[in-house]
Amino acid sequence: MKKLLIIAAVLAVCAGVWFICSREKVPAAAETQAAPAAEAERAAAFVSEFRAVLAANDLVKLKALCDNPKSGDLAAQLELLRGAGLPEKPERVEFRTARSDSWSLCYPVDGGMIQIVLRRVDDGSFRFKSAYR
Repeated sequence: MKKLLIIAAVLAVCAGVWFICSREKVPAAAETQAAPAAEAERAAAFVSEFRAVLAANDLVKLKALCDNPKSGDLAAQLELLRGAGLPEKPERVEFRTARSDSWSLCYPVDGGMIQIVLRRVDDGSFRFKSAYR
């Protein structure tokens, strides 16, 4: 019986600590915000330009447009974009409120959505960061 009381007390303390710590976090829905229309168009234009360079298979230009051209899974992400029939405009363009340099564009495709993540650099231009379903 004494062991059960000790276990219950430890669980209560853990629950209290978790409750106090979790109150400070921003809800997930508040972490992103819809991008202004003009900025959303600029991001979508970058994706169109990136896909054109990808289709032309110009590796020098492609590396210059990537945030991390030495990423291990970059080849798989590029293949995903090559094989996807993306519409001209994304369904949604958002940026992270905590880090305004991280932008997300969501494109509807057969079988779901493809999300393309861009990084905004200091001069205001974009770089390709990742793509996934």
